[in-house]
Parts: sequence; structure tokens; C-alpha cells
Amino acid sequence: MPSPRKIDALPPEKRAELNRRIVENGFGGYEDLSDWLAEDGFEIGKSTIGTHGQLVRQRQEQLRFATEMSESLLGGSPDDTGSMSLASMRMAQERVFRAFMENDEIDLKELTGAMTAIARVARADMALREDRRKVLADASAAAGKAARKAGLSEEGAAAIRAAIERTS
Repeated sequence: MPSPRKIDALPPEKRAELNRRIVENGFGGYEDLSDWLAEDGFEIGKSTIGTHGQLVRQRQEQLRFATEMSESLLGGSPDDTGSMSLASMRMAQERVFRAFMENDEIDLKELTGAMTAIARVARADMALREDRRKVLADASAAAGKAARKAGLSEEGAAAIRAAIERTS
């Protein structure tokens, strides 16, 4: 079993700050980052930070790609069924399974946080979709009543309700 990486031994706040600085520096300046860490008593070489920087870059690229894919999928078809939330959860589950099967290095704390965030987003997404359905149903009913009150035929009121419901 490989020995733990020095970067993993950093306190979470320090590692988060290192990651932020790596991105801010455009994935360079590792010698300066090594000096910065040494000021606080963390002796980590520039090559170790560079290797970690590549992991940060890969994760950033994966996140960018996933975001672009989500946006393009949602742009093409609204997600009234919650399929994007389900797909996100399945992707996360698949990643966990693959990591365990490959005995991949996995930060369980980070993974747990990601899974919790996905679950929260899924719950919020479901609540928003339910609220939207209720608002559209209420608007449709109100439009139908107003149309009938104004003397519109039942067919006219039905056409208005159908137009409102199509916006969902």
C-alpha cells in the first residue's frame, strides 16, 4: 500500500487554500507554493505540488465537462421528470463503485460531501418542479374561470388552459 501523500496530510483549510492558489496561478508557480507551505511548517516539494496540481486540473476539467454536458442536455429538453438528478446520482454511485473496485485513492470525506450536495440538489429540484406544476395548474384554472366569466366559450377557455399547460 502506498504511503499517504504529503498533500493529504495538510489540514483541510490549508489544502483548500493550496488548491485555490494552484488554480489562481494557472497551474504554475509551484516553487512559490512550496515556499508558502514551508512558511507554515509544511515541507512539500514543488514536484509533489505539481503532481497535485495536475490532479486539481483533471478534476476541474471533469467538472467543466460535466457542467457543459448538463447545460447542453437541459437546454435541449427541460427536465420535468427529474432525470438529470437521477443521472447525477447514478454517475456518483458508479464513481464510488469504480473507485472501490480499482482500489483507487479516494477521499471519502470529499466524496461524502459531493454525494450530500447531489442529494440536496435533487431534493431542491424535485420541490421546484412540484411548485412549478402547482403554479401552472393554478394559473390554468384561474385563466379558465376568467375566460368563462368574460363570456368566452368552453372551447376558448380550454384553448387558454392548454396554452398555459404547454409552457411547462
